[in-house]
Amino acid sequence: MDHQSLFLLIIRFSEILAIIPMASLVGVMIMVATSTFEWHSIKEFHKVPISDAIVMLLTMAVVFYTHDLAKGVITGVVLKALIFG
Repeated sequence: MDHQSLFLLIIRFSEILAIIPMASLVGVMIMVATSTFEWHSIKEFHKVPISDAIVMLLTMAVVFYTHDLAKGVITGVVLKALIFG
């Protein structure tokens, strides 16, 4: 399904989507996050280069502080570009 179709479905069925409680959407998002996270990576965190570890931790900190994933991703990309350059 491409982006235009998804956008059309959201616009077309917005009244139905508005009925879904926010708490159930949060539950779905938490389940998706926990099932897609690679838990074994926590054990191997000490093998990651220090610059990558700093970028990951700072990205997570920005996301938690601002409650905005986009700001965290932008921070991580900019920081990684600065370190790479």
